[in-house]
Formats: sequence, structure tokens, C-alpha cells
Amino acid sequence: MSPSLRIVALIVSLGWVIDGGAEALDAHPGVVAGALENGVEYRIFSRAVPPGRVSLRLHLPVGSLQEADDERGYAHLLEHVAFAGSENFGPGQLIPFFEAMGLTVGQHQNAVTAIDQTFYLLELPDTTDATLASGLTFLADVLGRLKIADGGVAQERAVVLAERRNGLGPGQRLMEQWLPRVLEGSLAAERMLLGTDETVREATAEKLEAFYRRWYTAGNATVVFVGDVPVDRAHALIEAAFGGLPAASATAPVDPGSVKYDTSFGVVATDPDARGASIGIVRMGPPRSPVTTIEDARENLVTAVATSAFNRRLAAKVSAGEVAFQNGGASTGNFFGTGWIANAGAAGEPEDWRAMLTDLATEIRRARVHGFSAREIQDARATILTGARQFAQNQATLPSQVHASIIMGSIHTGHVLQSGEQRLALIEALLPDISVEEASAAFRALFDSDAMAVTLSMKAGEQVPDEAEVLSAALAGFEGEVAVLAERDRPTELLAERPTPGKVVADSVDEETGVYSAWLANGVRLHHRQMQEREKQVVARVTLAGGLIEEADETIGLTGAAVGTLRRVATRTHSSVALRDFLVGRTVSVGVTGADDAVFVNINGTPDALKSGFQIAHLLMTEPHIEPVAFDQWKLAMLSGLEAARKYTGAEMTRIQRELRYPSDRRWLLREPEEIELLQAEAVEAWITGVFARAPIEVAIVGDISREAAVALALQYIGSLPARERIGAGHFATLRDAVPPAGPAVHRATMPSATPQAAVLVGFSGANHDEIDDVRALAQAGRILSSRMSRRIREEEGLAYNIAASHRTIEVADGLSTFSAETAVDPAEAERLVGLVEEMFAAFAESGPTEDEATVALRQFENSFAETVRNPSYWMRRLSDLTYRGRQTRVSAEETLAGYQSITAAHIHEVFKRYYAGDTKIRIVVLPE
Repeated sequence: MSPSLRIVALIVSLGWVIDGGAEALDAHPGVVAGALENGVEYRIFSRAVPPGRVSLRLHLPVGSLQEADDERGYAHLLEHVAFAGSENFGPGQLIPFFEAMGLTVGQHQNAVTAIDQTFYLLELPDTTDATLASGLTFLADVLGRLKIADGGVAQERAVVLAERRNGLGPGQRLMEQWLPRVLEGSLAAERMLLGTDETVREATAEKLEAFYRRWYTAGNATVVFVGDVPVDRAHALIEAAFGGLPAASATAPVDPGSVKYDTSFGVVATDPDARGASIGIVRMGPPRSPVTTIEDARENLVTAVATSAFNRRLAAKVSAGEVAFQNGGASTGNFFGTGWIANAGAAGEPEDWRAMLTDLATEIRRARVHGFSAREIQDARATILTGARQFAQNQATLPSQVHASIIMGSIHTGHVLQSGEQRLALIEALLPDISVEEASAAFRALFDSDAMAVTLSMKAGEQVPDEAEVLSAALAGFEGEVAVLAERDRPTELLAERPTPGKVVADSVDEETGVYSAWLANGVRLHHRQMQEREKQVVARVTLAGGLIEEADETIGLTGAAVGTLRRVATRTHSSVALRDFLVGRTVSVGVTGADDAVFVNINGTPDALKSGFQIAHLLMTEPHIEPVAFDQWKLAMLSGLEAARKYTGAEMTRIQRELRYPSDRRWLLREPEEIELLQAEAVEAWITGVFARAPIEVAIVGDISREAAVALALQYIGSLPARERIGAGHFATLRDAVPPAGPAVHRATMPSATPQAAVLVGFSGANHDEIDDVRALAQAGRILSSRMSRRIREEEGLAYNIAASHRTIEVADGLSTFSAETAVDPAEAERLVGLVEEMFAAFAESGPTEDEATVALRQFENSFAETVRNPSYWMRRLSDLTYRGRQTRVSAEETLAGYQSITAAHIHEVFKRYYAGDTKIRIVVLPE
């Protein structure tokens, strides 16, 4: 996907793609909208999912677009300064205050600045008056009571500069080349989000205060309150917190400029560290108004149908190897008021740039000349309708933060906010009347080739074409002859005959958790847990023990190749395109992932569509197919990624860490290009077929599905597989012998990179997965040290934007788990950062945490765990390898919670000191040349 395509996709995702029209749309009946007398607007949505919690947001229409030339970066800097001190929260008080409530910075307390908006968020753990008043008081302070002082600005300036450095890389450097060219005439093209080093360094409290007073006003603010609180109480709390702020009208909007192409032109952006090549074909039209009427909604829906049809067509051609690129698609949307942008983009290998552009232009021309077929438009309609129907079914049990984000999207875009039922009814009414001809005409208008920008981003070097060549390659595709696209056959059934169901030979139910466990006659282990916390959602996983852990020198890399290729699921009976076509209109997905000692087949969907997912899983495990085109594309992507990684200090640090930790076992090392080159599709298919045929299996089915229905699916499609050994903790015991390094592992390296960014890792060997008390104690130590590092290294020293300590438990073998902190840093500060982290580790080993720190860490765990445990995916992960890992049958949330509640400050200290004292310290510094 080209950079411009990614930006447009992000913009479109912020609001409904299809809401709105001449007859006004009905607004969401559950969301109460209003305004206080001083101009502050609010949106209140009272709902008890999850119970006893509230999501708060403060939205302001200010971002980098609203900055003057000498204020570039101020919107983002101000967002940081907002946490540095206010009328009710003095410097250094805010984060500890909310941490004491159980909030984790970045997860429950955060802020985001974009080109044209800033918002602050809080996820509150309870609905007491004190908690809600504190949260709203903080947001009201942000709006009108910040204390902007030179000390706070200087401190946060260092953090912002560290964040700028953290985001440096080829992608940013390429965007800074092509964006001003493609969006010439737009102010957005000149307003990079993080500003410039010069303007940020020159920012003073006085200058930032002026920016703050201009934009952070009552007339610009909207408060979003979603949660388990009645509307009248929520309104009273908002009034109490915000009502005393000075009244103000909205600040006059900034003219974003307009983009209009008078003629076609090419743009070439290069970087020495770029990975692959990205192309784009961009057209600009007049901006569209927000979706507020049925006419607006219909216009956007026609566009959505057309682009969906084109994207499905392009994906099929990629899968069949009929185009030179490896992925591609089109998207449309308003670009910050400067125009309606239509972009088609693709990515592939640098040497294929000319063929990529010609192929993409040819497919655009094919769609413009011949339009779409009736089947393509029907598939696009079905895809859109299925998504709307699934959201309408799920919305009642979606957590409050999801609804808060949706409300925020409507505030940002100006679209009328509708409920899932309203949106579904609208789409059901409009879709049938959108004809093939209308959708084809809409695409033709979107991608008129009279004036366009053609972009190419790639690695710098002798092979780089000039801009005239780039434009010429695209024009060749637009001017060539194109034939009507032939329609593909598609299956109406997946299985020629249904497999004979297996049988349950032993089962039990854990009364406390409701977890049903069974052994099937063919040796498969099955678990089921019914949950209605997410209505109409089911997640399932088939765990197949083996894969990577079984590899030897002659089979090294086969599992990774199989898993990577089968992300585009294919079987010997049905191609990946056929399976994708079969699933049109069915709300289920099937995917393959892997771990060090297992391969997973994941099935996610609604209860009514789950059978199709299990049928695909059955075919996958009996007749997997490594499609040659998919395999070749995977190899190219891997090789390109490896080449790019050798220019990225963070990736090099990961490679070095593995070599230091696993010096005697190739299985756990990152693959080398030579190893990738040697792999053959036939050998990969034979290997994964063998894994599926012999692997012990454990299955977990969790969600809104009855035990009877879940067991019936498992018996028919998993219980019918060939018999195999029962899964258990003893599998591959002889293959799990790991030889941890003796003594400290210290490495300092330099590497060629155009990015002035070093990578640092400081750590030591951690606890094995079955040493559960130690694992929990080290996890809590990580929480406490992360808070300390955020204050010391990020805020006080300004050395690193994002640093945290954590324990990484490795289950494949003993002796491989690690406790570490790692981050990107200015190369000149790398050694100082290492020294600071080592100093903090040593101090923690010497004195341990305070009682207050241990209490805060426990509250943070309890808060996060209360959210996590309501998600079916949590239970799916726990149950899918329960027997394989030899864990206890009892998996209650209460037992896990009690285990963490028993971890005291003294226990955390003792465990950390014991592991830190070992002779297994790790120090890695990777510097750019």
C-alpha cells in the first residue's frame, strides 16, 4: 500500500464510510447531545457494558493544520504539556494520581494529536462521585486551567524531540518528499504533525500559552461521556466540572487550501533505507460535505460499492500472480477539507516498479472502460451489508470505549451519528437500488485519467527512474487495450461430503468457570466456554503441537514458510481466491499463525457462520496447499524485509539478542536470506501436511455459542480427523533442551543506517513459565519499573520517548525467559541510557518497591484484568493450550486474581533480587554508522 493510500485509509476510518443524504438522517437515539451555557458541547451515552465503568473523551478541533509557520509542532507539544501541571494537578502529580486509581498510562490515560484534531481520553475503573469528578476535573483543567510554565515546556520539549527521533525512518523521510508535491496548495502538506526541531526547540511558555488560549476554548470543546451512569447524573457531573470555564464561541476555522491538478505529473521519492517500492495514482476532486442526509449517504455508499468491487478484483489478481505487485487497492475520502481524494496504490519489488505502475493503471482502465460485472457488484453489496449487519448484532455488548471512539469519529467528521440498527436499515434500503451501471460510472468518475499524480517511493540508487519515466509507465497502462474480465468459477459447497463425526470418550465440567472439557475418540482435546459478554461473537483455536520445534538442519524454516504462506488460506480442493469468494456474505474468518512449538488454526465469526469456518479448517488440516504464487510472494516479502531490517537498529538488536540467548540452536534464530532462498514450495507443503496429520490437537471454542452447538462442530470437523496421540505437557521433551548462555551476554555493534537512532536493551534471564509465582512477581516488578522509567528516563531526562520494563515468558524451553527494558535513543546518549537502566535495576534489586508502588501495581493489574477477562479471546488463549502446557484444569479469573493479590512488595523484591543476582545479564547497544 502506498503512503498516500495509508493516509486516506486512516482518514476514512475515522468516520462512517456510509452514513447520511437530502432527507435528513435520524440521529442515534441513545446518544444525548447538548451544550452548556458557556459553549462546551457534550455527548452522553448511558450504557452498562462493561458494568461500573466510564469512558471519557475531550475533543478539540486543533492539530498541526491550525498552527502558524512559527508554531509548527505546537499542537502536539501542548498535548504533552497538558499532563505537566494544571490548577488542580500540580507538576508531577497527575500520572501518580491516576495510577493510584489503577489506570495505566497509554492504556487508560492518553491523548492523541492529529493533523486537524486533538483528543484526551480516560478509561475510569468505577462510577463513584470521586472518580468521575477527578476524571472530568482533569479534562476541564486541560481545556481551561493549564499552568504552562517554562520548566514544564522544557521538560515536555525533550519528550517530544525524543518522540520525533523515535518516529524517524525511511517511511517518514519518503513522506516528507512526496506529500508536499501531491498535495500542493494544501496547508496540510506543509504541517507535519511533529513540527520541526527548530520550532519545537524555540517554543516558550509564552508562545505556547498564546496558542493554547486561541484554540482550547469552551466553544471548540466537546466532552464525550459513555458508561454505566444515568444521563442526568452524567450531565450534572459535566456541568460541575466544565460549567465554570469562561464562555467562548468557536475559533474561526483555518482555510486548509485546496488541491487541484491542472495536468498529470510524476513524483519520485527515494531513501537509502527504503524497503521495496510503493506506487500511487492519485486524483483530487472537490470536497464532499459531511454525511447528514440520505442523499449524502447514498453518494458515499455508491463510492463504497465501487471501490470494494475494484479492491476485490485487484486482490484476486494478486493471488493469481496476474499483476507485478504483491498487494494493492483503492480508497477515497475527504482530505482535511482540501478535496476529495481518490487513490489507488500498490507495493512490490523495486525492480518491478515500471510493470507495477502499468499493471495498476491497466486495471483502473479496465474498470473504467468495461465497468464491473453483476457478480462483482453483488459481492461488494454483500460485503458491505454483512459488515453493517455484524455491527448491528454486536453493538449492544461492545465495550464503552468502542462507542466513545465511534462518537468521536462523528464529531471529527461532522457525519450524523447513527446506531447500528439505523445504519443497517439505511444500507438495506439503499443498496438494492445501486446498479452495476451506477457503481461503474462512479468509479469511472473517481479515476478519470485527465489529471493525476503518479508517485513512486523506493530505495535510492542507480535504478531510480526520473519523474517523466514514472508518469510514462502509468500512461502506458491507461492507453493500452483492455479486455473484459472473465468471471471465475466459485464453489457453492466446500466439502463433497460431510465427514463422519467423532465421539466424546470422556468429559467434565468445571462448575466454577463453566468450562467444558472433553477427550474425543481420535485423541483430540476439546474445551468450550459459553460467554455472552460479546453478543454474536465466537472465537476458536485449533492448537497443533509441533512445527518449528521439530525442525532439524535439513528442514529449517519450513514451518515459518508454511505459516506465512497460509495466511492466504488455500487447500488442494479450493484456491485462496475460491475460498475468499465462498465467504462473501459470511461473517467468519480463518487464519493460520504459529509459535515456537505449535501451529494454530484460528476461526472467528458469528455463530450462524461458524460452520463454514470449521469446514475450511477441516480442509486445511487434511489437504493444505502452498500456492506457488503466494509462496513466491512470501519469499520476496521476507527477503525484502530482511534487507530492510539490516538498516534498522531495532531489528538488528532483536537478531543479536536471539543469537546471544540461543547460541547453539538454529531453530530459534531469525532466518537468513540464504535459508529463505533455498526453500521450495513442494517441500513446505509436504512438511505442513505432515504436521497437520500427526500433531496432537487441543481445541478451544469460546463465546456466544451453546455447548451442544460447539461440541457438534468440533466432533464433525475436528473429531473426524485421523487419530493421533493425546496432547500433553511431555511432548517434544528431548527437543526442548535449551542451553542458556553462560555468563553475561554483552554486545555492541554498528550498522549502516541513514536513521540517527540507536537501539538499546538491558536485561537478564527471567523465570520459567511454570514458576508461576515468580512470573507474577516479575510482571509486577515490570509495572513498577516502567512507571519509574517513565518519570526518570522519559520525563526528567528526555532520553527516550517510549521505555518500559517487562518479563517475557518463553514456554518452549526452560532458561530462555527474559526480563528487560529496550528502546530507541539518540546514538550519542546510548551509553548513558544503558547506565541509567542498570542503575535503576540495581537500585530495585537493592531496595525493592515501596508498599505504595506494590499497591499501585496491583490496582493496575486488577483494572486491566477486569477488562481482559470479559473478552472471549482471553479465554480462548488460556484454554487452547491448557493441557499442552500442563496447566491446572481450574482456570477461574478469581484464582488468577488471588494469585496476584498474594504478591507482596517483599515478594517482588526477593524474586527480582534473586534473578538479577544471577550471572545472566544482557546488554545490547546497536548504533548507526
